Amino acid sequence: MPSNSISVIVPHYVFLTREQRYALNEKPTTKIEVVGWCTPVWCKGIPFGKKKKWINSEPVKEIICRYVVTNQLGKVVIEVEKDGFRLNLATKNVCGKLLDVKDMGCKSVNFANRAQIHIAGDKYPVIHFVNINDIGLSKQSLTV
Repeated sequence: MPSNSISVIVPHYVFLTREQRYALNEKPTTKIEVVGWCTPVWCKGIPFGKKKKWINSEPVKEIICRYVVTNQLGKVVIEVEKDGFRLNLATKNVCGKLLDVKDMGCKSVNFANRAQIHIAGDKYPVIHFVNINDIGLSKQSLTV
């Protein structure tokens, strides 16, 4: 990445109930709508190495938005929609990780996806870091 390049890093946080997690694994063409949040960070420069020079837009603001989570066969896809994002988990392997531990899952899935966004005729690289977890994890963090 050249030192003058600009990119966007977008962590996503989505929490699902047990029923939603299992539906994505068991029922083809499942579509679940939930509210989650993301924290986009604009970055410029190189964050590592001897020529480390890094500027970013932190502190960032959390954006609460709608997520449509699907399991259509094909590619893992993250698409921007009018009021949020569409996350297609695409494979049984990814959805299987959402099962409970007793069913050989881990109640969560985390992955990264590279894409581009177009703003005013310019293209910028974007990296999405998606975190989908059991809603119990969210409830635990609210009680601390």
